[in-house]
Amino acid sequence: MKNAIKSVLFIVVLVSCFSALGQSCSDYYPMEKGVSFELTHFNDKGKEDAVRRNTIIEDSIGVAVINTVVTDVNGKETINAEYKITCDTENVTIDINEVLSETLKSALSESDKEVTALVIGGNLIVPNDLKQEQILPNSDIEMDVEVGDLKLKFRVKTTDRKVVGEERISVPAGNFDCIVISQKVETKMMMTKRGESKIWLAQGVGVVKQEDYDEQGKVIASEKLTKFSK
Repeated sequence: MKNAIKSVLFIVVLVSCFSALGQSCSDYYPMEKGVSFELTHFNDKGKEDAVRRNTIIEDSIGVAVINTVVTDVNGKETINAEYKITCDTENVTIDINEVLSETLKSALSESDKEVTALVIGGNLIVPNDLKQEQILPNSDIEMDVEVGDLKLKFRVKTTDRKVVGEERISVPAGNFDCIVISQKVETKMMMTKRGESKIWLAQGVGVVKQEDYDEQGKVIASEKLTKFSK
């Protein structure tokens, strides 16, 4: 149960940073059906502890359906879920309620207990155009989960989101010119953790790299793009 909720929180934190979407709506996100991208997650010691494989399985004007499969270090599937992302001329919108619902059902699929969830917080909105020193919308997501008699509450809050620069970086999937975004992150699940994160985004690709830091500035987790194909 603990690992299932940890997997859901893992997805929520990632989606709260960014997710892949529409080249027809934004320069930064691919949308065409068949595009796939793999992001590998590393722990505070730099060792691989999860892999997130994403495939765009449907596309239409302004809408993409993404299948996300998360596996642990042993290759065991912990999440297999689908969710939609939409965009218009101004914003990319991620339906957090749908993301949470689908990932929670997937993570707890082996449980024989009834699962209910209450999500508080609006959709995550990301502007299509990203520019130097641009301030981005914050997000605040709360969720109450009941699995049988067990009740859990967690929260992911991101603030002070802004574009802080540009950088060319190298990851296993290749070399990319990226725009860099920083944000403060507060997560609460049993206990509260505060820190910061940086996200490197490449045009037509999406997230290339992410680093999470504790309050002292130490890297506690990271993620890198390991595969990308159209």
